[in-house]
Amino acid sequence: MIKNIILLAVTFTLLPLSIVANTDSVSVSRDSTDVDEDFWFKFDKDLGFNRVKDFSFSLDSNERGVLEFSYGQMMTKHDNIMDNSFARIGSLHMKIGYFNDTVTGSRRHKLPMYDFEGLMCFTYNSVDIGGEKESGKIEGNTWQFEFADRDALGYDLGSGFAIMPYYQNSSLFWGGYDFSSVSPPEPLHRFTQGLRFGHGNEGGVMLQCTENIALTASYSFNNIFPRHVFWQWVVSEIVYQSADGLANGFVSLIKKRATFAAPIVHFVLRNAISYGMYELRKKGMNWPFESEKALGVEQFRVGLTFMF
Repeated sequence: MIKNIILLAVTFTLLPLSIVANTDSVSVSRDSTDVDEDFWFKFDKDLGFNRVKDFSFSLDSNERGVLEFSYGQMMTKHDNIMDNSFARIGSLHMKIGYFNDTVTGSRRHKLPMYDFEGLMCFTYNSVDIGGEKESGKIEGNTWQFEFADRDALGYDLGSGFAIMPYYQNSSLFWGGYDFSSVSPPEPLHRFTQGLRFGHGNEGGVMLQCTENIALTASYSFNNIFPRHVFWQWVVSEIVYQSADGLANGFVSLIKKRATFAAPIVHFVLRNAISYGMYELRKKGMNWPFESEKALGVEQFRVGLTFMF
Protein backbone atom coordinates (compact mmCIF):
# COMPACT_ATOMS: atom_id res chain seq x y z
CA MET A 1 0.00 0.00 0.00
CA ILE A 2 2.78 2.38 0.93
CA LYS A 3 4.62 1.62 -2.31
CA ASN A 4 1.47 2.41 -4.30
CA ILE A 5 1.04 5.75 -2.53
CA ILE A 6 4.67 6.70 -3.19
CA LEU A 7 4.38 5.67 -6.84
CA LEU A 8 1.21 7.77 -7.24
CA ALA A 9 2.89 10.80 -5.67
CA VAL A 10 5.94 10.53 -7.90
CA THR A 11 3.74 10.15 -10.99
CA PHE A 12 1.74 13.30 -10.22
CA THR A 13 4.94 15.19 -9.48
CA LEU A 14 6.66 14.20 -12.70
CA LEU A 15 3.66 14.64 -15.02
CA PRO A 16 3.72 18.48 -15.11
CA LEU A 17 7.51 18.40 -15.45
CA SER A 18 7.24 16.16 -18.48
CA ILE A 19 4.76 18.51 -20.11
CA VAL A 20 7.09 21.46 -19.49
CA ALA A 21 10.04 19.65 -21.01
CA ASN A 22 8.11 18.65 -24.10
CA THR A 23 6.49 21.99 -24.88
CA ASP A 24 9.84 23.73 -25.24
CA SER A 25 11.23 21.39 -27.88
CA VAL A 26 10.16 23.22 -31.04
CA SER A 27 12.61 22.77 -33.93
CA VAL A 28 12.75 24.59 -37.23
CA SER A 29 13.12 21.26 -38.94
CA ARG A 30 9.44 20.59 -38.19
CA ASP A 31 6.55 21.94 -40.21
CA SER A 32 5.75 25.36 -38.75
CA THR A 33 2.01 24.64 -38.86
CA ASP A 34 2.29 21.46 -36.79
CA VAL A 35 1.57 22.84 -33.32
CA ASP A 36 0.16 19.65 -31.81
CA GLU A 37 3.51 17.87 -31.92
CA ASP A 38 4.81 20.26 -29.26
CA PHE A 39 2.39 18.78 -26.72
CA TRP A 40 2.86 15.10 -27.55
CA PHE A 41 3.94 13.07 -24.53
CA LYS A 42 6.86 10.68 -24.99
CA PHE A 43 7.35 8.45 -21.94
CA ASP A 44 11.01 7.53 -22.51
CA LYS A 45 12.21 11.10 -23.04
CA ASP A 46 9.86 13.16 -20.90
CA LEU A 47 10.21 11.04 -17.77
CA GLY A 48 13.96 11.42 -18.03
CA PHE A 49 14.85 7.78 -18.75
CA ASN A 50 17.18 8.79 -21.56
CA ARG A 51 19.03 11.47 -19.52
CA VAL A 52 21.99 9.21 -18.73
CA LYS A 53 22.04 7.68 -22.20
CA ASP A 54 22.16 11.05 -23.94
CA PHE A 55 24.70 12.66 -21.62
CA SER A 56 28.19 12.55 -23.13
CA PHE A 57 31.24 14.74 -23.52
CA SER A 58 32.48 12.90 -26.60
CA LEU A 59 34.03 14.99 -29.38
CA ASP A 60 31.11 14.37 -31.74
CA SER A 61 28.47 15.33 -29.16
CA ASN A 62 26.30 18.44 -29.45
CA GLU A 63 26.75 19.12 -25.74
CA ARG A 64 29.16 21.79 -24.55
CA GLY A 65 30.63 22.34 -21.11
CA VAL A 66 29.88 25.43 -19.01
CA LEU A 67 31.87 27.08 -16.23
CA GLU A 68 30.31 30.19 -14.71
CA PHE A 69 31.47 32.55 -11.96
CA SER A 70 29.42 35.46 -10.61
CA TYR A 71 29.51 37.89 -7.71
CA GLY A 72 27.01 40.28 -6.18
CA GLN A 73 25.01 40.90 -3.03
CA MET A 74 22.35 39.02 -1.12
CA MET A 75 19.27 40.33 0.69
CA THR A 76 17.38 38.26 3.28
CA LYS A 77 13.62 38.66 3.80
CA HIS A 78 11.02 37.29 6.19
CA ASP A 79 7.37 38.36 6.38
CA ASN A 80 7.53 38.89 10.16
CA ILE A 81 10.73 40.99 10.13
CA MET A 82 11.32 44.38 8.50
CA ASP A 83 13.55 44.14 5.41
CA ASN A 84 15.95 46.83 6.64
CA SER A 85 16.69 44.68 9.71
CA PHE A 86 18.89 42.42 7.57
CA ALA A 87 22.37 43.41 6.40
CA ARG A 88 23.30 43.13 2.72
CA ILE A 89 26.08 40.59 2.33
CA GLY A 90 28.41 39.45 -0.45
CA SER A 91 27.37 36.60 -2.73
CA LEU A 92 29.79 34.36 -4.68
CA HIS A 93 28.43 31.78 -7.11
CA MET A 94 29.94 29.01 -9.22
CA LYS A 95 28.21 26.78 -11.75
CA ILE A 96 29.56 23.73 -13.60
CA GLY A 97 27.39 22.02 -16.21
CA TYR A 98 26.67 21.50 -19.87
CA PHE A 99 24.23 22.74 -22.50
CA ASN A 100 22.82 22.11 -25.94
CA ASP A 101 22.58 25.04 -28.35
CA THR A 102 19.86 24.71 -30.98
CA VAL A 103 17.74 26.89 -33.24
CA THR A 104 14.01 27.32 -32.78
CA GLY A 105 11.17 29.49 -34.15
CA SER A 106 9.44 29.59 -37.50
CA ARG A 107 10.84 28.92 -40.95
CA ARG A 108 11.17 32.66 -41.63
CA HIS A 109 12.57 33.71 -38.25
CA LYS A 110 15.06 31.63 -36.27
CA LEU A 111 16.08 32.14 -32.66
CA PRO A 112 19.07 30.69 -30.78
CA MET A 113 18.06 28.54 -27.80
CA TYR A 114 20.31 27.21 -25.01
CA ASP A 115 19.23 24.39 -22.70
CA PHE A 116 21.54 24.37 -19.65
CA GLU A 117 21.87 21.55 -17.13
CA GLY A 118 23.75 22.42 -13.95
CA LEU A 119 25.80 19.51 -12.60
CA MET A 120 27.02 21.50 -9.61
CA CYS A 121 25.82 24.96 -8.56
CA PHE A 122 27.23 26.36 -5.33
CA THR A 123 26.65 29.76 -3.71
CA TYR A 124 28.34 31.21 -0.64
CA ASN A 125 27.05 34.38 1.00
CA SER A 126 28.98 36.12 3.76
CA VAL A 127 29.86 39.56 5.11
CA ASP A 128 33.47 38.39 4.88
CA ILE A 129 33.32 38.75 1.09
CA GLY A 130 31.46 42.07 1.00
CA GLY A 131 28.37 43.86 2.22
CA GLU A 132 27.33 45.71 5.37
CA LYS A 133 29.73 44.42 8.00
CA GLU A 134 29.24 45.41 11.66
CA SER A 135 26.24 47.55 10.72
CA GLY A 136 24.16 46.52 13.72
CA LYS A 137 21.80 44.65 11.43
CA ILE A 138 21.17 40.90 11.32
CA GLU A 139 24.16 39.27 9.64
CA GLY A 140 24.77 35.71 8.63
CA ASN A 141 26.74 33.27 6.54
CA THR A 142 24.68 31.20 4.14
CA TRP A 143 25.35 28.64 1.46
CA GLN A 144 23.27 26.98 -1.23
CA PHE A 145 23.74 23.82 -3.26
CA GLU A 146 21.40 23.10 -6.16
CA PHE A 147 20.82 21.32 -9.45
CA ALA A 148 19.60 24.01 -11.83
CA ASP A 149 17.99 23.89 -15.27
CA ARG A 150 18.25 27.06 -17.37
CA ASP A 151 16.26 27.80 -20.53
CA ALA A 152 17.69 30.67 -22.59
CA LEU A 153 15.92 31.99 -25.67
CA GLY A 154 17.29 35.07 -27.41
CA TYR A 155 18.45 36.91 -30.50
CA ASP A 156 21.43 36.31 -32.76
CA LEU A 157 23.13 39.69 -33.26
CA GLY A 158 25.66 38.37 -35.77
CA SER A 159 29.48 38.18 -35.70
CA GLY A 160 29.38 35.77 -32.75
CA PHE A 161 27.20 38.05 -30.57
CA ALA A 162 23.88 37.00 -29.08
CA ILE A 163 21.65 38.30 -26.30
CA MET A 164 19.94 35.54 -24.34
CA PRO A 165 17.30 36.34 -21.68
CA TYR A 166 16.79 33.25 -19.52
CA TYR A 167 14.69 31.52 -16.89
CA GLN A 168 16.26 29.14 -14.36
CA ASN A 169 14.61 26.65 -12.03
CA SER A 170 16.35 24.68 -9.29
CA SER A 171 14.72 21.27 -9.11
CA LEU A 172 16.71 20.28 -6.00
CA PHE A 173 17.82 22.95 -3.58
CA TRP A 174 19.55 22.77 -0.20
CA GLY A 175 20.60 25.72 1.90
CA GLY A 176 21.96 26.57 5.32
CA TYR A 177 21.91 29.77 7.35
CA ASP A 178 24.28 30.54 10.21
CA PHE A 179 23.28 33.84 11.85
CA SER A 180 26.07 35.93 13.30
CA SER A 181 23.68 37.71 15.66
CA VAL A 182 24.03 36.58 19.25
CA SER A 183 20.25 36.33 19.56
CA PRO A 184 18.41 36.51 16.19
CA PRO A 185 14.67 37.27 16.21
CA GLU A 186 12.40 34.37 17.14
CA PRO A 187 11.21 33.44 13.57
CA LEU A 188 14.83 32.88 12.48
CA HIS A 189 15.52 30.16 15.05
CA ARG A 190 13.70 27.73 12.75
CA PHE A 191 16.36 28.21 10.06
CA THR A 192 19.51 27.66 12.12
CA GLN A 193 21.55 24.57 12.96
CA GLY A 194 21.87 22.52 9.82
CA LEU A 195 20.60 21.82 6.36
CA ARG A 196 17.32 23.16 5.00
CA PHE A 197 15.38 22.19 1.91
CA GLY A 198 14.06 24.92 -0.39
CA HIS A 199 13.29 26.08 -3.91
CA GLY A 200 15.23 28.44 -6.15
CA ASN A 201 14.58 30.47 -9.30
CA GLU A 202 16.66 32.91 -11.28
CA GLY A 203 16.01 35.32 -14.11
CA GLY A 204 18.79 36.95 -16.06
CA VAL A 205 20.35 38.00 -19.32
CA MET A 206 23.41 36.49 -20.94
CA LEU A 207 25.36 38.51 -23.50
CA GLN A 208 27.44 36.18 -25.62
CA CYS A 209 30.57 38.02 -26.79
CA THR A 210 32.37 35.14 -28.52
CA GLU A 211 31.70 31.47 -29.08
CA ASN A 212 33.33 30.70 -25.73
CA ILE A 213 32.72 33.73 -23.48
CA ALA A 214 29.56 35.44 -22.23
CA LEU A 215 28.68 38.09 -19.64
CA THR A 216 25.71 37.57 -17.32
CA ALA A 217 23.51 39.68 -15.08
CA SER A 218 21.01 37.83 -12.90
CA TYR A 219 18.52 38.17 -10.08
CA SER A 220 17.74 35.03 -8.08
CA PHE A 221 14.94 34.55 -5.55
CA ASN A 222 14.99 31.51 -3.31
CA ASN A 223 12.82 30.12 -0.52
CA ILE A 224 14.39 28.26 2.39
CA PHE A 225 11.87 26.14 4.30
CA PRO A 226 12.02 25.82 8.11
CA ARG A 227 11.01 22.17 7.73
CA HIS A 228 9.73 19.81 5.05
CA VAL A 229 6.15 18.50 4.91
CA PHE A 230 6.28 16.08 1.98
CA TRP A 231 2.63 15.69 0.91
CA GLN A 232 1.84 19.37 1.14
CA TRP A 233 5.03 20.17 -0.79
CA VAL A 234 4.04 17.69 -3.55
CA VAL A 235 0.71 19.46 -4.11
CA SER A 236 2.35 22.91 -3.98
CA GLU A 237 4.95 21.82 -6.52
CA ILE A 238 2.29 20.38 -8.85
CA VAL A 239 0.46 23.73 -8.79
CA TYR A 240 3.65 25.63 -9.62
CA GLN A 241 4.93 23.24 -12.31
CA SER A 242 1.49 23.11 -13.96
CA ALA A 243 1.34 26.90 -14.18
CA ASP A 244 4.87 26.99 -15.58
CA GLY A 245 3.98 24.23 -18.06
CA LEU A 246 1.02 26.22 -19.38
CA ALA A 247 3.24 29.30 -19.74
CA ASN A 248 5.85 27.28 -21.60
CA GLY A 249 3.21 25.85 -23.93
CA PHE A 250 2.02 29.39 -24.68
CA VAL A 251 5.59 30.42 -25.50
CA SER A 252 5.84 27.50 -27.94
CA LEU A 253 2.88 28.94 -29.85
CA ILE A 254 4.39 32.43 -29.81
CA LYS A 255 7.57 31.02 -31.38
CA LYS A 256 5.53 30.08 -34.44
CA ARG A 257 3.07 32.98 -34.64
CA ALA A 258 5.13 35.95 -33.42
CA THR A 259 8.68 34.67 -33.35
CA PHE A 260 10.45 37.96 -32.67
CA ALA A 261 8.45 38.48 -29.45
CA ALA A 262 9.06 34.94 -28.13
CA PRO A 263 12.26 35.64 -26.09
CA ILE A 264 10.62 38.57 -24.29
CA VAL A 265 7.38 36.66 -23.61
CA HIS A 266 9.39 33.64 -22.43
CA PHE A 267 11.50 35.74 -20.04
CA VAL A 268 8.65 37.83 -18.60
CA LEU A 269 5.96 35.14 -18.31
CA ARG A 270 7.96 32.30 -16.79
CA ASN A 271 9.92 34.52 -14.38
CA ALA A 272 6.70 36.29 -13.34
CA ILE A 273 5.08 32.97 -12.41
CA SER A 274 8.15 31.81 -10.47
CA TYR A 275 8.45 35.14 -8.62
CA GLY A 276 4.75 35.04 -7.75
CA MET A 277 5.21 31.58 -6.25
CA TYR A 278 8.27 32.82 -4.35
CA GLU A 279 6.18 35.57 -2.73
CA LEU A 280 3.34 33.16 -1.90
CA ARG A 281 5.77 30.72 -0.25
CA LYS A 282 7.13 33.50 1.94
CA LYS A 283 3.60 33.70 3.39
CA GLY A 284 3.19 29.92 3.52
CA MET A 285 5.95 27.55 2.40
CA ASN A 286 3.49 24.97 1.04
CA TRP A 287 0.95 27.32 -0.51
CA PRO A 288 -2.02 26.85 -1.06
CA PHE A 289 -1.94 25.07 2.33
CA GLU A 290 -1.72 27.09 5.51
CA SER A 291 1.86 26.51 6.59
CA GLU A 292 4.94 28.11 8.12
CA LYS A 293 6.55 31.08 6.39
CA ALA A 294 9.64 30.45 4.29
CA LEU A 295 12.76 32.59 4.45
CA GLY A 296 13.40 34.64 1.31
CA VAL A 297 16.92 34.92 -0.09
CA GLU A 298 17.38 37.29 -3.04
CA GLN A 299 20.67 37.82 -4.90
CA PHE A 300 21.73 40.20 -7.64
CA ARG A 301 24.94 39.13 -9.39
CA VAL A 302 27.04 39.81 -12.48
CA GLY A 303 29.34 37.19 -13.87
CA LEU A 304 31.42 35.57 -16.56
CA THR A 305 30.54 32.36 -18.37
CA PHE A 306 32.98 30.12 -20.23
CA MET A 307 31.61 27.66 -22.82
CA PHE A 308 33.80 24.87 -24.18
